[in-house]
Amino acid sequence: MNFTLENANRIISHYQFLIGTPIGKRIGDPRINHILITPIDGDQYKRFLKEFFQTRNNQKALLVSGINPESVNISVAHYSRRKNDLHFVDLNSFLTKMKIEKFYLID
Repeated sequence: MNFTLENANRIISHYQFLIGTPIGKRIGDPRINHILITPIDGDQYKRFLKEFFQTRNNQKALLVSGINPESVNISVAHYSRRKNDLHFVDLNSFLTKMKIEKFYLID
């Protein structure tokens, strides 16, 4: 689902309570570590990931990737249990899977 950068920031503020939430219903499932604004474009997404893994700074990674502020995505991220990999899941898909009410502030 695409959002403007402004709306994405509002939505992320609303969903801060998700940080620390397990990604599934099983005991031991990894927990959400980040809620991030991510680029839609594939090349921008690659640059974003490279910068984010180096700095762990969402805003800096967005600037380096050269995002379009009119079309961004929101993702939740968690660390893998087996490796120290960070996995990204689209916020909309996560909310649907977990049956959490969607609160999208779209003007």
